[in-house]
Amino acid sequence: MFTKDEVLRIYRKRAARYDWTNVELIQAEAARFEFPPNLGGVLSTFAITLVPEYDEVIRHAARALSPGKRIVVLDFKLPERAPDWLVDLGVWIMRPFAVTRDLAVRHPWESVLRHASRRLDERALLGLCLHRGRGGAGSLPVLKDTRS
Repeated sequence: MFTKDEVLRIYRKRAARYDWTNVELIQAEAARFEFPPNLGGVLSTFAITLVPEYDEVIRHAARALSPGKRIVVLDFKLPERAPDWLVDLGVWIMRPFAVTRDLAVRHPWESVLRHASRRLDERALLGLCLHRGRGGAGSLPVLKDTRS
């Protein structure tokens, strides 16, 4: 496992290497973070479900999106009709990443739908789901479009 500082260092190097001048990496407590206005998008990968206040975070992020921009959540979802033994195996495999069975009651895709979209795109494979919702009006690494 990496510390937050190590992860930020790795991603800052990656952003510099690929000249991603429109990406800003921010270290903050997600539930207390105030998103800057007019975001070009928000991305959460296997993180938002671990935040107990995920609904509040998604609500704040959706309010900060520029019109038509997206919140993208890649996270875990309990597969429908999956046998218990398979779910238990998946949880056991993912436990180094703080995944526990009780996280199954958290549904960030419902928050994306409620706060950021009238329509939700969902793609799933073996319990890993990608959820995308478009913003209307106007941590977590925050992707902020800094281009004029």
